[in-house]
Amino acid sequence: MSGIYGLLRKDGAPVEPNTLHNMQSAMEEWGPDDHGCWHEGNFGMGFLLMHNTPESFFEQQPIQDSSNSRVVLAADARIDNRDELCETFRIPTAERETLPDSQLMMMAYKKWGEDCPKHLLGAYAFAVWDCREQRLFLVRDHMGFRPLYMYEDRQKFVFASDVRAVLAVEGVPQDLDQDMVAAARMQYTKLLREKSLYQDIYKLLPAHSLTSNRQSTKKTHYWHYLDAKKVRLSSNEEYAEQMNRLVQEAIGCRLRSAFPIGSHLSGGLDSSSITVLASRLLRKRGDQLTGIFSWSPPPEVDGDQLTDERRHIELICQLEQLSCTYTQLSTEDIFTAWQSDIRYKPLSLMHHEVSVCRQAESLGVRTLLSGWGGDEFATFNGRGYFSHQLLYFQWRKLLIELYKRRQVRGTSYRSSVINDLILPLIPKSLYQRRPNLLPRELREIPQVSAKEHRYLRLLFIEGRNRATKEQNHINALTNGWLLNRIESWMVHALPARIEYRYPLLDRRLLEFCIGLPMEQFVQNGWSRFIFRKAMTDVLPESICWLPNIKVEESITRSAPLQVRNAYKIFLKQFQSGQLQLNGVFSMSHEHLTSD
Repeated sequence: MSGIYGLLRKDGAPVEPNTLHNMQSAMEEWGPDDHGCWHEGNFGMGFLLMHNTPESFFEQQPIQDSSNSRVVLAADARIDNRDELCETFRIPTAERETLPDSQLMMMAYKKWGEDCPKHLLGAYAFAVWDCREQRLFLVRDHMGFRPLYMYEDRQKFVFASDVRAVLAVEGVPQDLDQDMVAAARMQYTKLLREKSLYQDIYKLLPAHSLTSNRQSTKKTHYWHYLDAKKVRLSSNEEYAEQMNRLVQEAIGCRLRSAFPIGSHLSGGLDSSSITVLASRLLRKRGDQLTGIFSWSPPPEVDGDQLTDERRHIELICQLEQLSCTYTQLSTEDIFTAWQSDIRYKPLSLMHHEVSVCRQAESLGVRTLLSGWGGDEFATFNGRGYFSHQLLYFQWRKLLIELYKRRQVRGTSYRSSVINDLILPLIPKSLYQRRPNLLPRELREIPQVSAKEHRYLRLLFIEGRNRATKEQNHINALTNGWLLNRIESWMVHALPARIEYRYPLLDRRLLEFCIGLPMEQFVQNGWSRFIFRKAMTDVLPESICWLPNIKVEESITRSAPLQVRNAYKIFLKQFQSGQLQLNGVFSMSHEHLTSD
């Protein structure tokens, strides 16, 4: 994980080296290992390097094309289909170990031009400057694993991985956008997908590219969920086999690291599968997972009998000969997370990750595998299945699955009908007109402005389950929640030099899951059916086919208690004057301190 920045003077004025230096200084934590800068005439850009993959030790950016095309590229990238690209470009095997990802991206741009993102898999944000055409080309990967901020007026176009580098350019407005601040405070992430907390500073959306010159700027949506082809196979076994293969590929290509690799482990399907498969793949290479990290507290802290997810964590560790590092959340961890400057660092479930990053850094881990995003696609629980069957008059299937679900999970008919059949069908307009349909805690929450309360309402309304599988997948890609968590974890992990990798958000896997028929996610009373079947020979049966206990990739049952207890101590320390709040903290969290 590295960083890029650049400036195009649309008025034709030369770029001053001092301006580029200021941009680099504003985001110096992105490049502890090296940096580079290039400028010519009215354009300049730079690169800051943080080593992670073996090939990153050979990076020297920005790179210039040696041919007559006069193209310069800077990229914050990890390319996951390296082998495929190396075969396409006929790179000798002996040269591949020292070939950095940026060189492959340059070859891809030369071959496919502005269509090159369609051929690149991985996590990336990159910039290409065509000296002859005087044209800038920017790209962000399909999920937004790498950030890219932009500002444009008549005189200039500015871009950078960090919004602080954009702000470092003279003439860029420094005023906060109060609507965005309110949205950030309430975690209404839909507005934050394309907009920063500063006026007129935007983000390049995931799966988008941008072309800019002195006359115009154009955006292109190069990957869309509608691009996914329908998947129709002959049996459940074939579906499961394909799912298993894609998950293993997604994990395998994310194990390319020159440093120790760690993994989250909550005891659920997502993280357990990733941890087990990563452990086995590394073992075949003569390596091993270095750190396993759980948000749960150590078992001995509360003295229970491991009746929650920790029994599954311990089972996985025993089977794979791993050792789990549990999280003992402290008041300092909560304070560290909450005092983050939200203008530059989004705050999304960072309480436990502050501790995880600290523990991972102490072990030398620079790559953390996470199951985040699996629940929306690979381990999708079939939200919308029952309402979909009702809408399309599949009533016999509906009744059979309701009956089987009750047998498998013990779920009452009333609960299933209300939560999974009726509520997804209620129009959004009805929620907006009827405040009493909202939970009481949202109707009566104190210490928030009218605008913030509106964003809370919208967060609840737009976060509810949709009536069909397709609508739920679309919502997952567009509501900003996935992106906000990805961006938050990334910037908070920078000081520890840690890169998060999300195998279950691999583009190939997403397209497969989007194209699957609904019956592969809900079958014979089981939700997440296809993933369970695909992992049958990977996970113990007690984890893979767990009917009655809901175990998901989220805060485990014991974790919220840690937050509440630590928060009580935090408030006492604040009220007694032991803790002081900075201005940004007060702006972001002032409604908490009067509770």
